[in-house]
Amino acid sequence: MPVDPIISRNLTTNSILFLARSIFTLNRCPTHPTRDKHTHMALFHDCWTSRGAALVRLQQLLDDAEAQAETERKAATHIQRLFRGQRVRAAVTAQTDAELLISRVFRGHLARRRCNQLRTDLERAHRRSVLDYYAVVIQKLARGVQSRTLRLDFRKRKAYVLELAAKGDLMRQMLEENLLKQQEQEKLDTEKAARAELVKVTQDLHHLVSTRAVAGIFNSPMQAASVTSFGVSVESHIRENARRVVTSRLAKARPPSRLTPYPPSDKTTLQSSGPYDAVQQEKRKQTKYHKLRRIGSSDFAAVYNPEQDVARKRNAPSINSGTDYVDEWRNPYKKRGVPRNKRDLLPQLSTLGRYPETPFYLTYGGNKSKVLANDRFDV
Repeated sequence: MPVDPIISRNLTTNSILFLARSIFTLNRCPTHPTRDKHTHMALFHDCWTSRGAALVRLQQLLDDAEAQAETERKAATHIQRLFRGQRVRAAVTAQTDAELLISRVFRGHLARRRCNQLRTDLERAHRRSVLDYYAVVIQKLARGVQSRTLRLDFRKRKAYVLELAAKGDLMRQMLEENLLKQQEQEKLDTEKAARAELVKVTQDLHHLVSTRAVAGIFNSPMQAASVTSFGVSVESHIRENARRVVTSRLAKARPPSRLTPYPPSDKTTLQSSGPYDAVQQEKRKQTKYHKLRRIGSSDFAAVYNPEQDVARKRNAPSINSGTDYVDEWRNPYKKRGVPRNKRDLLPQLSTLGRYPETPFYLTYGGNKSKVLANDRFDV
């Protein structure tokens, strides 16, 4: 490989200067064993005489270095990359380990704080439960004593129960007496109604009474005994009631007076005095009245429209239309007991007599009010 003269001269000059600098340094060093002047000159002479070979050798080394520069640069770059990667990975690993350590320590600290807080809450809840239990027991005992001594005294309650029992017995006795009175009154009313009906039926049966020659139907000779009503024979009832009716009718009757009829103002007959088409007009009038008297169950409609059937059915009156409203305490179908006759089903009669002064409220069930009549809650 040819050597550039400028590069060779520079290399030679630099080599000579380097050798001179080395000799000068050795000369100035007081402790170096080759401090002799002749020795130094000999060394310089040797270096100067072998400068060509040294320069050739140096040029070869430089050429080798230039030839291997790219390989050495790649090797150095690879070594530096590995070294830097190792340093970065080591730094990242150290940082990650430090972060994990810090996170673990911090999470442990938080967990210990949470555990301590839960333990404190559990102990507080346990103490609160114990205190609540004793408070409930104490309050239960205190309320029991207060209820037994002030509000629900046993002696007063016993007296109250006895009073209620006495009132109940008195009420049952009064109800029994009232029932007996009602039964007697109903019996008297029934007997009175039966007697009135007997009088009404027998007062016009005088033609069924027996005569001296012919026996009546109520006194048949074929029967062992005659028919009786209220312990008296039916013929006796008929005679007595018929005698009363005849007497009252004769007392009310007046002698008829003779009336003189007025002479007719028109001597013509009705047919001749009336209009000629009277019969035809009467038929037409009766036909017209007959059409007007036609009454149907459905509403009158001049033109039938099937689309109005739904509205007509929707607006139709209910089954309760026209029914009179009856109060709860006056409704005969809500009376106690079994009805004995038709009069018990009349709205004018009721076992309660009149509406209750205090309304009755249920203590449970449905949407019923639990407020008493005196506006106090039932506690």
